[in-house]
Amino acid sequence: MTVAIPIRVMTVVIKKVALEEKYPGGVKRFQVDLPGPSDEHLVGVYYMSSGEVGGLLVMLKALGFHMPTCYAVGDVCLGPMDPCPGIEFFCLLPDAPFDKQWRAVATAEVVL
Repeated sequence: MTVAIPIRVMTVVIKKVALEEKYPGGVKRFQVDLPGPSDEHLVGVYYMSSGEVGGLLVMLKALGFHMPTCYAVGDVCLGPMDPCPGIEFFCLLPDAPFDKQWRAVATAEVVL
């Protein structure tokens, strides 16, 4: 069963297939290094600022991760900021002024 990754403040959502292929130690090591929510296909990492997000993206790029095929970035108010095929964003409260309850889920095309 797929569980949606909640989007909190700024969230980087990464495909587990990318982590297994490119992150030293795979998904298990990534979740030790940067704990966050996950489901069977995706891992999320929460940040309070775009600078912190940028730091993670620089590190991921250095490891061979490519935008937009490996990860997406979402914002608690705006939803998807940097989309990725295979990662879909939706909100539970579209009329809410701030926290629209954005979520990210894997679609049928969770490949690199």
